[in-house]
Amino acid sequence: MSESAAYDFSSTIQKKIVAMLLLEGNTMLTNLDVIRPELFDHPALRDTVVLLFKFYQKYRRQPALEEVATEFEELLAGNSRLPEEEYRAVFAAVLEQADGNFDYVRDKVIAFARHQAIRNAINNAADKLKKHKDYDAILDDVRTALAIGDSGQDLGKFYFQDLEQRIARRAEGLTRRDTAIGTAIPSLDRVLGGGLGIGELGIIMGPMKRGKTMFSVNMAYGAMCNGIRVLHVIMEGSEERLQVLYDARISGISKEDVVRRENSDAVRTAVEAFYGSPGIERLNVKHYSAQSCSPMAIETHIRKLQLLHNFEPELIIVDYLGLMVSNHKAIASSGDRYLMYGQITKELLGLAQRGGYAVWLLHQSTRGSKSKKTVDLEDSADSIEPMRDADLILTLNQVEEEQNTDSGSITKIRIFVAGGREVADRVGVDVAIDKKYCRIEELPQERRPTSDQS
Repeated sequence: MSESAAYDFSSTIQKKIVAMLLLEGNTMLTNLDVIRPELFDHPALRDTVVLLFKFYQKYRRQPALEEVATEFEELLAGNSRLPEEEYRAVFAAVLEQADGNFDYVRDKVIAFARHQAIRNAINNAADKLKKHKDYDAILDDVRTALAIGDSGQDLGKFYFQDLEQRIARRAEGLTRRDTAIGTAIPSLDRVLGGGLGIGELGIIMGPMKRGKTMFSVNMAYGAMCNGIRVLHVIMEGSEERLQVLYDARISGISKEDVVRRENSDAVRTAVEAFYGSPGIERLNVKHYSAQSCSPMAIETHIRKLQLLHNFEPELIIVDYLGLMVSNHKAIASSGDRYLMYGQITKELLGLAQRGGYAVWLLHQSTRGSKSKKTVDLEDSADSIEPMRDADLILTLNQVEEEQNTDSGSITKIRIFVAGGREVADRVGVDVAIDKKYCRIEELPQERRPTSDQS
């Protein structure tokens, strides 16, 4: 057998794989989520795999050869695609490969499945590109093909057998609490068990003009202080405008003054000191126009950053849900915002889990929530569905009369933990927000807010 034939997964190799599925029950069982009929080139091989899978799914066991022969005759009776003699020749060739020596192809099953799936995705891409220009669907097909086998051998963890590993991980500081990315507000991080965990999705919700973007910039600044790389995705304003907020937070110069020419040297000096030498990049700011950003678009952007700049974020901030679009074309075109929001958060959660990112999603609450002391889950605009998928939900609370104070740009807001899987929710933390300098600082008082919804 030549190396080129093995690499190309020749007809002989494919027949050997079908023979292995036919004769080795364990192979069928362990590869049900990997092997698919469309991965095989010859129609007779595809139909034989369909036959085997249907038998296994119905009887939950490997068929005997005589049972396969009976099913094969029924298959021939209903077949009109190829001459009967060609089907019989292919089936006979499969049986000729059944010598019991499957060691080589057993090790190649996942590589075969991935190779064929990628090839099919590339072949189908030309048709999708010509007829529909459906770029997201093409990327999704390729990404799905590349992921084949990534978790196929993951059988979970046995509680007792994993005991020593579990204890060792805790000793090394690898628990959720130890690896969570903080919010830069110590009292809030204590409530959240360290912050937002790796592979988790958090939602920051509040009415318009309550400081959601400012809060996210402050969190990103705190993360970067700890050497964490950040991707900040926006759909409002511009990249330049967002960078002004970061310049103000890092330099301590007001956002109105950082853009003045006479302050250029001071801003440059502050940012260079913050980054240090040689200035390894910690922040990427990416703008998308409204309704053009999907979770898949973000994932594609990350892959480009990895490839071209060796930059992979650990914290991702997405601003905001209402201007995003789903990867799911049917839902995206349905006009149903309830379904759309729920689908987007599911896709973002999948992105967080696959990549090991902590993802904060900003979300605007209903117009009526502006007058509430405490914004809660039911104030989610158009849909409560995103709240079901999030690992953490924070709301920013400040009634209109609290915005105007005698202390100038500094006002008090309440951060309310409206929900969380591994945190003590229904807890509030008072913080001071300085919108002039893009800075948020905790106040000494930590309290549990009332359920005043007036």
